Amino acid sequence: MTAIDSFFNKYQQKAFLYCRYQGLSTDDAYDVLQDAMLKCFKHYADKSEEEWPALFFTIVKSTMVDFKRKAKLKQALFFWQDHSDNTSLDDVMNYQALQMFVGVEGELIAQQLTEQFYHAIRELSTQQRDVLLLRTLNGLSEKETAKILNISLGSVKTHLHRARTTILNKLGGAHEHAA
Repeated sequence: MTAIDSFFNKYQQKAFLYCRYQGLSTDDAYDVLQDAMLKCFKHYADKSEEEWPALFFTIVKSTMVDFKRKAKLKQALFFWQDHSDNTSLDDVMNYQALQMFVGVEGELIAQQLTEQFYHAIRELSTQQRDVLLLRTLNGLSEKETAKILNISLGSVKTHLHRARTTILNKLGGAHEHAA
């Protein structure tokens, strides 16, 4: 297995989840991921392995933005067609982690909290969501995140703090309603 194959094996699930949290359907996320992998391999296989995560997630983000623009145009042009996404959150979130905390009998509560978490992430500003997903879900450094999003290190820290605070506040309020 080559180094780039190992890299893609390591990061493909994280990039897929990044796309799903950004609102893409499962099929669309796989399409974006495939396009991004091809672009990364074609243009950056000769770069050092340390540079690959930042380059790859920059390509994923750009490919996703392009995909969303095309989808929005398609929806405007073909507005009479149904564009619903019937995919479930099961392929995005892992309920087992929440189930450990609430027990088997609390599976419904875990599912509700998972959905509330997903919606809380979707309600964040674009910058906060991008920083949170790149830093937390994908484990990229502050420097790599800043480079991908073309913002300062201070902005990365600020957006991450605000995103975490917002989600904790929303989930805290949601947990009180569920109890």
